[in-house]
Amino acid sequence: MDAFYTPRAVAERVAAAMPEDFSGRVLDPAVGAGALLSAVQERFGTKVSLYGIDVDATVVRGLRRAQPGWVISQADLLQNKAKTASRAWRAAREEIAAVVLNPPFSYRGNGGDRIGYKEFSGRVAPAMRFLVEVLSDLEPSVGVYAILPDGAVDAERHQPLWEAIRRRYTVSRLERFKTTSFHGARVSTSLVRLMPGDSYDQPAVIRRDALEPSLDGCRCVEVIRGRVPVHSVRATVPTDPLPFLHTTNLRMRTPDMVASAALADEGPLIMISRVGRWSDPTLLDVGRAVLSDCLVALRPRSRTQLDSLQGSLREAKANFLSAYRGTGAQYLTLAAIQAQLEELGWHTHVVKASGSVEACCCGDSAARECERA
Repeated sequence: MDAFYTPRAVAERVAAAMPEDFSGRVLDPAVGAGALLSAVQERFGTKVSLYGIDVDATVVRGLRRAQPGWVISQADLLQNKAKTASRAWRAAREEIAAVVLNPPFSYRGNGGDRIGYKEFSGRVAPAMRFLVEVLSDLEPSVGVYAILPDGAVDAERHQPLWEAIRRRYTVSRLERFKTTSFHGARVSTSLVRLMPGDSYDQPAVIRRDALEPSLDGCRCVEVIRGRVPVHSVRATVPTDPLPFLHTTNLRMRTPDMVASAALADEGPLIMISRVGRWSDPTLLDVGRAVLSDCLVALRPRSRTQLDSLQGSLREAKANFLSAYRGTGAQYLTLAAIQAQLEELGWHTHVVKASGSVEACCCGDSAARECERA
């Protein structure tokens, strides 16, 4: 596991987010050097009882010597037998007011584990698995205060899991930390609070409702995420070649590679980079083309709206830049792209790569027609 201990300044922000009249048991199930519990103790003093768990025996011994009033257990949170046998976890299962958590952000050489939580089943990042271990077995009366990598909060693959969580907790992103907050790592992280009680009011992990069409009429745009990795194109010679569009085509407009027509999309398309950094949106009209998995293409309802859409994107450059997420490599989620476009007055519809051009569903009557179709 990659261990980035919580800086004092970040720990203090976590403690500051807790209610002023807070009291009771607090657990840190990935306690490390104990910064989170120390910050809680400094703020609330004798009103709190502090419990910690860590997998590292050396860390546990040191923390027990430094904080004899805390209950510190050695256990692997991801090993159920060891976890449930630990004194700290048993106490938390009996009664717990709050959980503070800075989980491991990644496992070296491992993209995550497959888990189940309520109605969700799927592969998640390590930080999300740690969070789910807490939510599955404990019932904190006040809530969970977690430092999570932005990739765990914003990644599209985690949205079904967040939906399941929000049926049981009110989820709020309280603060974003600087990428330089953790010593030895440049990561984008946020403080996320989960309070008992269901809520869907969480813009950080769910796209906003569509806005009303703009005054100049209904403006529809299809959002298409590319599906073809560059390495797969380089490794094959297609029998039915069509232009292959990659991030290099945001600068060099003439496609220099070809791919199989099976996953081609109809142009013209306005392309933006999904990963890396924002580039000026590029209009390419090369007929049918195949999209790289690093690109998102936008296809308005009609050619007459191409200039308007491209202008909207350029005007909102700052908003798109702020929408990039990711612990390491930055990326745009489809939900973030949709949200930005809808703020600009565009009605969005996500379609699969190689899908056919679909009807515009702007307005109540058109939406009803689309639902019946």
